[in-house]
Amino acid sequence: MPRPLEFTQISSDAFKSWSRCKRQFFYKHVKKMQWPADIQHFRLGRDVHKLLDYQARGLDCTLLLENAPMDVRVSWQKLMAHPVAHLPVIANEWAFHVPMPTRQGFTEWLTGRIDRVARRDDTVLVIDWKTGTGVPRNPEVDWQTRLYLYALVEVAQTSSAADLNLNWNGPLQPEQVQFVYVEVKADSHSPVREVVVDYNTAKHEATRQTLSAIVSAMAVEEEYGLPDNRQCPDKFCAYRSICGIESLN
Repeated sequence: MPRPLEFTQISSDAFKSWSRCKRQFFYKHVKKMQWPADIQHFRLGRDVHKLLDYQARGLDCTLLLENAPMDVRVSWQKLMAHPVAHLPVIANEWAFHVPMPTRQGFTEWLTGRIDRVARRDDTVLVIDWKTGTGVPRNPEVDWQTRLYLYALVEVAQTSSAADLNLNWNGPLQPEQVQFVYVEVKADSHSPVREVVVDYNTAKHEATRQTLSAIVSAMAVEEEYGLPDNRQCPDKFCAYRSICGIESLN
């Protein structure tokens, strides 16, 4: 059976859209209809992530910080006072492309970029810095958590790990990995918050089965229907004015 569409990159955001509303997935990830966004909404996160990238490379950020906005400097100072920012770095801003065979015999690619992979004692941490947005309400089942943990273990268990610049001498087992959300707010009194999600072999295999089923469904989907309950699951959805759900209620 030929698939109707090609998906070259399936990200955690694509999985979120698919689970939320297939019509939203169609507009955003198939047609790639992206609304213009105000870059000021992403400025703090962009600047702090860039500084953290420089810090991981061992570069001096002093001159950059002298001219940085106050919220960036406050966030930076709080992170630098926290031990998680000084753990040994295995990889930083690590992009992954992990193959996922579908039930129809195709191979799709799971993609993403992990803020930092670090080591704490005998545990490998998948770190995600949260500066502009908060930690997901249910982090253990969030698609970012599940996809990033799965991708790291898959790559680290293959011979191609070194080729992908993952500085880890395997084999790495799921029980050795944790996802850590690090939330920092740009004020002087809120402490840096760590939210840790453990991983294990059972979770890894369950994620594999779930990802395979969803990617297989994505590969042959043709209708991209609205939610069965006729209710919009995303009050901030940019496509409400064109998706047709307003006319159903």
